[in-house]
Amino acid sequence: MRILKQYFIYFLGATITITLFSGCSPLKVINPYSDINIYLTIGRNILDGGKLYTSLFDHKGPLLYFLYTIACFISRNTFFGVYLIEIISLSIFLIYSDKILKLIFNTKCEKYEIYLSLCAIIIVASNAFNIGGGTVEELFLPFFQITNYICLNRIMKNDSFTPKDCILIGLFASISFLSKFTLSGYYLGVGICLIIYQFNKDRTKLLSCCEYTIFTFLLVFSITSIYFVINHNFDDFINTYFIFNLFNYQKNDSSLIIRLLKQFNQYLFYLKKDTIFVSLSLIGLATIFIKFKKSYESLFFFMTFIMWNTFTFAFCSTRYSYYVLPIAVYIIFVIVNFNNQITKLFIHLLYVCICLFDIYFYSNLASLNKDKNDYVQYDFINIIGDSSFLVYKGYDNGFYFVGNETPACKYFTKVNGYLSDYESSTSECIYDKQIEYIISQTTDINLDNYYLLKEKDGFYLYKSNKS
Repeated sequence: MRILKQYFIYFLGATITITLFSGCSPLKVINPYSDINIYLTIGRNILDGGKLYTSLFDHKGPLLYFLYTIACFISRNTFFGVYLIEIISLSIFLIYSDKILKLIFNTKCEKYEIYLSLCAIIIVASNAFNIGGGTVEELFLPFFQITNYICLNRIMKNDSFTPKDCILIGLFASISFLSKFTLSGYYLGVGICLIIYQFNKDRTKLLSCCEYTIFTFLLVFSITSIYFVINHNFDDFINTYFIFNLFNYQKNDSSLIIRLLKQFNQYLFYLKKDTIFVSLSLIGLATIFIKFKKSYESLFFFMTFIMWNTFTFAFCSTRYSYYVLPIAVYIIFVIVNFNNQITKLFIHLLYVCICLFDIYFYSNLASLNKDKNDYVQYDFINIIGDSSFLVYKGYDNGFYFVGNETPACKYFTKVNGYLSDYESSTSECIYDKQIEYIISQTTDINLDNYYLLKEKDGFYLYKSNKS
């Protein structure tokens, strides 16, 4: 009963936090963040019978789009489905954060609800989170924290990893690989640490653990591949998720060594952009190293951090606020070296002040006061009405959502990468489908028979002369 009460408290805390700060909250008129709108547009297309990577183009992993298809099934014309998924995600993250703190403090009775709720506010009110909500990095926080608990539980108790542990690690690794494979760096770090620890603990169980992990990983990958084989578009899956991402997405001409060295510069950027969240997370990571010093626990956190960091920043040429969000798993550790009640009380009070500061300077609470008239999406759709339109050379910031439109062309939004047929294929589709309106973020659309009708907030609305 006590555990259920604790779970309810974390669920309630997650609900309040997400409701106030997430862009997907029912309190917000719209979430104008481009990525989440792209995912939802593809999710609606899949519900309507479209083929992933074939009907509409985007380059994230298939499991992410399947999750957003579920969100669309829950609520097709609102963000409520994503909102529910965010609440569940944050609740699980808080529950396993509680388990980890109790494991480290070696206690079952101490309560961390207030402290972790404050941590949740700092995370969700950060720039890394409130770029829109619903990012892959956000939704993977519970997976990372569950994995942290599984590994720390075995290492701190000096136990061997069980088959169940190895299966779960393989499952989470495969889900990360098939959602956004830069996140797989974390699980590569887990694998390296697991092999070193288990080899020294009981090497007779190492091979079977590796077999369970690899088998589970391949099983999930195979099931996903079968989906594309059945839909006769396995080639589109390979060409988009692997070939495009590896060779055409945000190409970086710097050498690998230079990119690895630039990781330090990346954190200077994130510290400046998201000072409170990034500082506390890095302090939490440093605290873990101070507490455990030379141990398998330190090795675990070192390897997972380094490998995730390398995969995320060394292979990307741009900086997005949400890239750094996975370090949120470390923010809970700030308290681990404070063992007496006075210092813990001080940390709680400090976190309350930090939360108030964070909410005031970083959160998107201001969007609560906005109505439809404040958004270009509603302005343009009021003009377009029931006519057909396409977002071309611009991002889908919610135009399809507001207009309840299923894109008629494969390239329905701007792509961060090189596609040789983007302009030729899309312009051909525009003329073939007789698209009446074009929404763009440039005046250089190079389309005959279209004239500029209106400009607002960096978006341009074009109308066909023939309509």
